[in-house]
Amino acid sequence: MMTVFGLRPALLAALGLSYSVLAIRALGKGRTSGIIILGAVLITARTAIAFSTNNAFLYFLQPSLGNFLLASAFLVSVAKSRPLTRMLADDFCSFPKSLSGHDGLHRFFCRLSLLWAVVCAANGVGSLLLLIYGSLGNVLFLRPVISYGLIITGIAISYMWFRRSMGAVGLRVRFGAEPATI
Repeated sequence: MMTVFGLRPALLAALGLSYSVLAIRALGKGRTSGIIILGAVLITARTAIAFSTNNAFLYFLQPSLGNFLLASAFLVSVAKSRPLTRMLADDFCSFPKSLSGHDGLHRFFCRLSLLWAVVCAANGVGSLLLLIYGSLGNVLFLRPVISYGLIITGIAISYMWFRRSMGAVGLRVRFGAEPATI
């Protein structure tokens, strides 16, 4: 779209797509995911900066900076013993209230926040190197491949680690509509 219509229409199209997802979720049943809201806020800021400067480099630089910021947030949350992954987990699954203070679960989420700090930092470095040394075509093609590859790997490790960590502290993981009672 950018090569046909230019930078600003492409920016507005990306922003419109993001708001469409947000609107569909808001009009649907249940609450809107915090991750979707965060994504809409970030793409709004990213679009505003690139739109006002008319600079595609700044648009593509911001995800790298966002990854570094997110990696820092994960690290700070561990230092404060309030792991960000625990707060985000509520968007994906519900835990029994009786587990809210469980030491094994808390340790798992602290370690998981460290893992995601590494994933985000690696994603930021990979995207930044592509942006500096690659062509726009390479950035558009390879950045999603690298980014999704890292995220899928992080999700797979998170899932296996969760199952193993919960088993190690005597908790059985069971998937269902309602959280288990303990």
